[in-house]
Amino acid sequence: ASGLSGDNYEVRDLALAETPVIPGDAAALIIAGPGKDLTEQEDKIIHDYLKGGGRLLLLLDPNPPESFKKMLSRWAIKVNDGMVIDLIGSLAGQPQTPLIKRDQYFKDPPVDVITKDLDQTYFPGTASFEPSLSPEEMAKITTIAQYPLALTTILSCLATDPKVNTCTAASIRGIPLAPAMAIQAIAPLNEQPVANAPRETRIVVVGDTDFATNFHIYSLSNNDL
Repeated sequence: ASGLSGDNYEVRDLALAETPVIPGDAAALIIAGPGKDLTEQEDKIIHDYLKGGGRLLLLLDPNPPESFKKMLSRWAIKVNDGMVIDLIGSLAGQPQTPLIKRDQYFKDPPVDVITKDLDQTYFPGTASFEPSLSPEEMAKITTIAQYPLALTTILSCLATDPKVNTCTAASIRGIPLAPAMAIQAIAPLNEQPVANAPRETRIVVVGDTDFATNFHIYSLSNNDL
């Protein structure tokens, strides 16, 4: 909150059960580390806000509440089960803490405004994301564009047991995992764009909340991210 205030944002709490509307002048809605499911009313308020060109920063942890998985599935994002383990791209002796180096960020437009100045960030215990549709199906979707903000190394895997800190040969898929993704869209899956929406929808989702806590935020480029 202090970091956002230092960048000239006014930070306010928002309780949708009390105030069932997201203010029209909000620069973005931030949901950080949700521990329980949204109510149907909260889910509808957020969905309607996003359809109308809303901005969302969603910080999750591994195995988040089902309603947040459902929220992302509307934008063709799947939350993978389990926690990321990276055998060679992690903090020393901590394979459950992937370390993202400069060449592991996606730096093409439009998300280069987020990643171009980042050096290294790390995520202590992170979920990962991938498109919920096949590459062939995603190529046919004209209303949603997805961008992996950061990628692990190819020697990474997912573990559903938090005590596991290594990968087996069978668990390594040989492709990087994405602990952070960005979405730019004009409509959710199987829905039409909102008429006269003032702007496109933008969502950034990160599979970890620890990197942004007071303990970790001033390490490496965590605060810049």
